[in-house]
Amino acid sequence: MSKKDELQCLMSMPDLGKLIGKWIAVVGDNIVATGDTGVEVFQKSKEKYPDEIPLIMKVPEDKVMLL
Repeated sequence: MSKKDELQCLMSMPDLGKLIGKWIAVVGDNIVATGDTGVEVFQKSKEKYPDEIPLIMKVPEDKVMLL
């Protein structure tokens, strides 16, 4: 799955509110790990999906607009 598909998945999620300020890892159309640091989330996602490259990001605390 491409990063474009993963970004589209994130954009279609109605409520990331419970994850504000957290780091997330997305593989395909699923959030596969959450945590307090990017390293922690990357390690968790690689344990679950060793052959995939996850999209890692921090859910912002302020509103953002992606263009």
